[in-house]
Amino acid sequence: MKEPDTSRILKNASPYLHDSFEGEAVLSMGKAVDFVQNGASGIVSAMPFGCMPGTIVGALLKGLKRDTGIPCISVAYDGVETTCSEIQLEAFMHQASGYTHQRKSQKN
Repeated sequence: MKEPDTSRILKNASPYLHDSFEGEAVLSMGKAVDFVQNGASGIVSAMPFGCMPGTIVGALLKGLKRDTGIPCISVAYDGVETTCSEIQLEAFMHQASGYTHQRKSQKN
């Protein structure tokens, strides 16, 4: 799969962020939309703990989930492993599997 150019990424992000909003958040949202358009089963936003652009994307992914139904999760990394994160990822994988099955049944 060919990576979209920057103008396409900005256009993808436009329902969630104005293209004058520079930086990581607009690019991450544009790429998330690209993943949805290309058949992804879920979106994982991995970010360092306390990362402002990552926090913005985490909030905006709620709109993407509302608009498309795709499961989304934001995971902040601080160097400490917790069982809560594992449970959240397992739940996300279950949702992504259900999303895939639902999408396949709608095509048939």
